[in-house]
Amino acid sequence: MKMAQLRQLEAQALTGDGKACLALYTEYCNNTPDKLTARKWLDLALDCDEPKAIFIEGVASLASGKVSDALPMLKLAAENDNTDAMNVLGQYYLGNIKGMPHDVIDLEQGLDYLISAARGGNRDAQIVLGKGSLQGTWFRKDVRIARYWFEQARKQGSRQADRLLEELDRVHETII
Repeated sequence: MKMAQLRQLEAQALTGDGKACLALYTEYCNNTPDKLTARKWLDLALDCDEPKAIFIEGVASLASGKVSDALPMLKLAAENDNTDAMNVLGQYYLGNIKGMPHDVIDLEQGLDYLISAARGGNRDAQIVLGKGSLQGTWFRKDVRIARYWFEQARKQGSRQADRLLEELDRVHETII
């Protein structure tokens, strides 16, 4: 990012623009690796109640094992229509996060979050629901529902969904 753009974004952020704070966080994380400055901008985005910042902080807390800190943040982000947070919460409650010990498996809550994320266009949730439908995980096996979710993910640009649909077609051609 050019220096003039960076300064303009900083000016916006300092007026309480949470999206600008988040853009600066991303800039300092990715393009100008400076973890201290990145953290400052993330904290300011959190102070502005920026949903994506709340999601980022929630995922970081979850990854570090601070589940009691993570869940309220992820739920707040989900309440603000963050489908990434819905997806993570869904997979958490379904016990579907590898390497994550789960104190509580809540099938109903997990599926509610996952389906909300998928309906909101989250392709990762769409893939998980498609695979779950294909394998009969969490609910009865249904190839038509699996195909539906894979097609939804394909519409979102998922190459994984393309491969899964090709595999699904190949398997069902040999069965017929």
